[in-house]
Amino acid sequence: MGSFMGLNTGLAIILGIVVVFIGIYLNQGVPSTFINGPSFLVVFFGSFFATVGSFSPRQLLASFKSLKSVFFPTPLPYAETLEIMYRLAMAARREGLTGLEAAAENVTDPFFRQAVDTVTNTPDPDAAAELLQVNIESDKKAQKDNQEVFRRWGSYAPAFGMLGTLIGLILMLGKLDDPSQLGPNMALALITTFYGVLLANLVMFPIASRMTEQLAKEGDFREMIIEGLTSIANGESPSRVLDKLLFYVPLAQRDEVRNRVEAAAGIAERAAEIPGTAD
Repeated sequence: MGSFMGLNTGLAIILGIVVVFIGIYLNQGVPSTFINGPSFLVVFFGSFFATVGSFSPRQLLASFKSLKSVFFPTPLPYAETLEIMYRLAMAARREGLTGLEAAAENVTDPFFRQAVDTVTNTPDPDAAAELLQVNIESDKKAQKDNQEVFRRWGSYAPAFGMLGTLIGLILMLGKLDDPSQLGPNMALALITTFYGVLLANLVMFPIASRMTEQLAKEGDFREMIIEGLTSIANGESPSRVLDKLLFYVPLAQRDEVRNRVEAAAGIAERAAEIPGTAD
């Protein structure tokens, strides 16, 4: 599902551009008329360098690295995480919180691992949750900064489109002695505005919006981890923890995740020979 959504982002941009040029063709235009190297140079690289001048090199590098998660996102492992959480709840019921670290030795997600360590080493579950929330807010801030780079680039693109148009108009006015050049030169001047609008609304703003969507999903996923571990620390039963965390799973995936986790939970109960862990 995640790979499809990433593919969908790239395809949407490509298909959007294709549709624009199909519209040009259907209106009896010549698509090649809208392809102009100098105009693209002014809009793309002009807005790019304006963006570069607005952020630190470190922020720019982090933002461009984050593009991988837009076009090739990693699906959030709801089922795997809930299975692990159920095992942790069973371990806590048998051995108390001291059993969590041993049960979580196979956890690979850095935040999940940090959350387990925080909960086991903090006497008050609510205090542990607050510490983890600080971590989440810090990551959200960094990811919002990544989004802002592309939003800013999108806001600059139309302005450089207008700048290119002004350049074209100035050059056109320099050739007023040749009326045959007025029409073609005017069309060429307006192409930069066309590029600016296209770059902003079909590329940069969709990328920023997808980052916003992913940020919300990742935030909910981490909230689920915190909720599960604090519920375990408060002594709730494994089945109760599982029921609570299923509400964090997207509705389209909920039945599939529930069936998979409940099957794994049944196997775990039989293996551990712990009667009565399900409510």
